[in-house]
Amino acid sequence: MATTTLKFCPLQSSVDVSFWSELGSKKLDEYQLSETPIDISGYLCASRHAEVSSPLEVRAASFGAGPAADGRQGQAPGQLLLCNTAEAMRRIEKPAALQAAGQRLWADILSGAAEAQPQLLLGFLMLAFGDLKHWVFDYCSAGRAAVERSYVLQVDLPELPASWLDPGSSEGPQAVGWEADAAGKLLPRRVDVSPLMSPVQLAEQAVDLNLRLMRWRAAPGLDIAGMAATRCLLLGAGTLGCAVARTLQAWGVRHITLLDSGCVAFSNPVRQSLFSFEDCLGGGKPKAQAAADALRAIFPSVIAEGAELSIPMPGHPPANAQQEQQMQQVRAPVA
Repeated sequence: MATTTLKFCPLQSSVDVSFWSELGSKKLDEYQLSETPIDISGYLCASRHAEVSSPLEVRAASFGAGPAADGRQGQAPGQLLLCNTAEAMRRIEKPAALQAAGQRLWADILSGAAEAQPQLLLGFLMLAFGDLKHWVFDYCSAGRAAVERSYVLQVDLPELPASWLDPGSSEGPQAVGWEADAAGKLLPRRVDVSPLMSPVQLAEQAVDLNLRLMRWRAAPGLDIAGMAATRCLLLGAGTLGCAVARTLQAWGVRHITLLDSGCVAFSNPVRQSLFSFEDCLGGGKPKAQAAADALRAIFPSVIAEGAELSIPMPGHPPANAQQEQQMQQVRAPVA
């Protein structure tokens, strides 16, 4: 009778772009600086070709968000090790991490849990780092692939070492299964999501990430949403006004209105950071409008407006009806 060798197929992972989008959102809003292992789910669809391994797919629903597997897919339990830096990812001993996952699987086999829940045999491990300033992700995957159908086999197995059968023992079969890259090397794969995002979106994500890092590491009480919703009115767009406007922008304020009655002079750009030499030509642009234009050029998502208005000294009423009308015009944007 002819014999056929039965062997495991190498893992073939398939990572949907929605997985990275959901991971980025959860990293910012939930995981933050935590490196605690995360339970996720993978989805398996049996391959119909012997030469092609059954793909293991992860997507947004892998975090429990959205629809789970349909009737054509099986669900596999997985664990995600999410690192805060590329250096932390490189420091992880991948053979040791995989061996620890293998020991958990072996424990499930010995305890009978895998017999009661066969999907435990399809467990997988994922190691990842996300650069959320540039939306570039590095990752490695390890696990088993599914087979198309079940077989009933009569197999003569060698006697297992006694220590393998002891639930309290740390010994067990050697775990293998890290997925190779396209060149056949056991190196991390890289996914660049930034081409799917506009430059303005990338700028918003990078600015927000800086603020969140400050909150996570130094200022837990920082209200980022409150800062973004704050409306600021700056009286004067000179040396101090320009510096304050840039500082407000750096702290996440998205609504800034500037008032000034002057025009940009040749002496201003060296002292006032929102103006350039071109702003001085032709008699000089109105300072308030030039400053608002510069704020939008620096960060397009800011809502910056400028109004030309002469501000009377404290305790003095507007000098004429035209100034009173100008005051009425600028009250609406800052109300």
